[in-house]
Amino acid sequence: MTPRKAAAKVKKAEKAGGGASDDRAVALLQEYLRINTTNPPGSEGPAAEFLEAILAGSGIKAKIFTSPNGRPNLVARLKGKKGNALALMHHMDVVPCDETKWSVDPFGGELKDGAIWGRGAIDMKGQGLMHVLALCELAEAVDSGEVELERDALLVAVSDEEEAGADGAGWLVSTHADEVDCTELLTEGGAGLRDALPGVDAFACAMTEKSFLWLRLLADGEPGHGSVPPDDQAILKILDLIAELRKISRRLHMSAPVARLFASLADAGDAKLKAAIRAATSPAGPAVLPLIAKQLGSAQQALLRDTISITQVQAGYKSNVIPGSASATIDCRLLPDTDPDSYLKKLRAVAASHDVRIEEIDVGTSGGISEPGELYSALETACAQEAPSARFVQSVSPGFTDSRFWRSNGTSCLGLLPCLLTSELLSTIHGDDERLPVDEYLRGCRITTQVLRSVCAAK
Repeated sequence: MTPRKAAAKVKKAEKAGGGASDDRAVALLQEYLRINTTNPPGSEGPAAEFLEAILAGSGIKAKIFTSPNGRPNLVARLKGKKGNALALMHHMDVVPCDETKWSVDPFGGELKDGAIWGRGAIDMKGQGLMHVLALCELAEAVDSGEVELERDALLVAVSDEEEAGADGAGWLVSTHADEVDCTELLTEGGAGLRDALPGVDAFACAMTEKSFLWLRLLADGEPGHGSVPPDDQAILKILDLIAELRKISRRLHMSAPVARLFASLADAGDAKLKAAIRAATSPAGPAVLPLIAKQLGSAQQALLRDTISITQVQAGYKSNVIPGSASATIDCRLLPDTDPDSYLKKLRAVAASHDVRIEEIDVGTSGGISEPGELYSALETACAQEAPSARFVQSVSPGFTDSRFWRSNGTSCLGLLPCLLTSELLSTIHGDDERLPVDEYLRGCRITTQVLRSVCAAK
């Protein structure tokens, strides 16, 4: 897509919206979702040009930095008096999907049942447009003389996040550090959750995230005929190891950031809930954690353990031939107080006991824990105004985000999609029928706009 065609798409979306800002925001997200940026391969160029055209409509000139592998990364900055930038960052790529399992076209941007449907609606094109529209609103307010900028407002849209960011944020931060320098950054990692605990809605703002280990398990054995199975089988070694790893991944642990999260939520709960949380965060906590975990959804349970997911298993080539080799890949997500090096050392020892080797595919650490600052306060205030009954709490992202590249350089990075979503909707991330309710998308637009103004505009 050329920039001219991208601009035409923007005009088409504005026409579809009838001039109303909410309708325009919805129409633009529909257009964004129709740009297929499935990674691999990503093909984020048309998406970058689409965003560039929206920004240009508000007089914002964006720069596109292209990695050696041809992946675009868009950066736009509004200059304030003191620099000290607040960055809004999102990724343009999305994960693959099985279109046969969807009830709509995953790249149709369909408006149905009060929601905008499409791969990336939640992860994270919806939030990306919240960022873009907030920056446009701020630029127009500055141009009209309504406000002056005290701090820089920075927008970053990256490629390749879904494949760990080597051609996106990782490359951008390492090669164009001055262009994306900021003191605070807002991205994904947390979200508003309805019934985070029974009867308690909460905006869970991620102050850090789990580290990740992507590993390949490799085993060799004796090949043979399926009717005369040998004792030394590669497949059985892999399966036996996987069974043990599943037991290891069920071990529950209450890390300090998660303990603070549950304690904050308990303040809004009933007496029974408060008693349960006090017990879980006490020295006797390990004994009662299994009982607490049973009452939680999968996202909350993931914050109570180092998880190991088996993502691929490969072996064999014929139904009556026992193969001489087998492999599997696993995805480990580690809590902030789990040392990745020590954890990997333990896994290698367990694997060796099954005569299985481990190869590293990729490893990423959280970069530390961010402290509350001006951005945190602005988010808390804006969320309270939009949803007064919801709690605002510090949390840990169960997945990794691109913020780790900035956090490692000292930037305070927070993760929050400012929408209140059900567990069912959140489960569509990387799943089927991903969709974002219109009213929650517009809530997120309002919160993001308010936060950007509050932090960057002169008081």
